[in-house]
Amino acid sequence: QSCLVLILVILVTLMMVEIGNLKGTARVINYAGLVRGATQRAVKLEIADMPNEDVVEHVDEVLASLIDREDQRPLKSRETREFEDALFRIEDEWGLIKQEFAEPSPSEERLLALSEEHFRLADTTVFLAQRRAESDFLWIAAVGSLLICGASLFVSLLERHHRLKLRKALVTDPLTGGRNQFSFEEEAQR
Repeated sequence: QSCLVLILVILVTLMMVEIGNLKGTARVINYAGLVRGATQRAVKLEIADMPNEDVVEHVDEVLASLIDREDQRPLKSRETREFEDALFRIEDEWGLIKQEFAEPSPSEERLLALSEEHFRLADTTVFLAQRRAESDFLWIAAVGSLLICGASLFVSLLERHHRLKLRKALVTDPLTGGRNQFSFEEEAQR
């Protein structure tokens, strides 16, 4: 029973950690969407000759946060690597947009083209983050199911072992180790 309690405590702990990871994944999806929208806003402000430094700084911070978070992931699934690649492409495209901002008279057409490409990449990145979240959830569900099945099997085997032990105690004489009177009576009835 103490083994079962230990297994259940481990199971609950693992599930809580994974639920926390899912919340983190939701934040990643949200941040990827923020990068998409904030970049569009920065471009619109630049085209309108309005200050956009705060928005540019915000995009830089969010992108850096996303990339740092991905670097810290201990396990890199195929979905995670695809998401990281998309983030690096977004970072490169964002660098091109910022270079255009630094020009003395930025080209509106070039800014719009870069902005559209960035938006497309950001859209793809949000989709990849969502796909990774779904993949992570399936992995969590599979591991949780396996742990629950394993715990159930362990409990069944433990219960069977205890039943056999009780049965043996019921039909065995403790002093002689041979069959007791109950065992003979049961045999006679059969």
